[in-house]
Amino acid sequence: MIKDKEGKQKPLYLKNASDTKIRRHVKIRSAATPFDPLYREYFEQREQQRVQRNTISNVTDSAGLRVIQPY
Repeated sequence: MIKDKEGKQKPLYLKNASDTKIRRHVKIRSAATPFDPLYREYFEQREQQRVQRNTISNVTDSAGLRVIQPY
């Protein structure tokens, strides 16, 4: 138990590192450049996947640590 700003006792929750799921990095093709029109669709697809991954990780505990504020 710890005290918050008002001096009230609050529980402090700790997560185990093993509870954190692994999220792998997706590499960019070596020939791809965002300035080349040939790769426009490729980078649009990567952006859609990035947004989807971020949405999932913000909604669920799929990856990363969550900070739990005691107050």
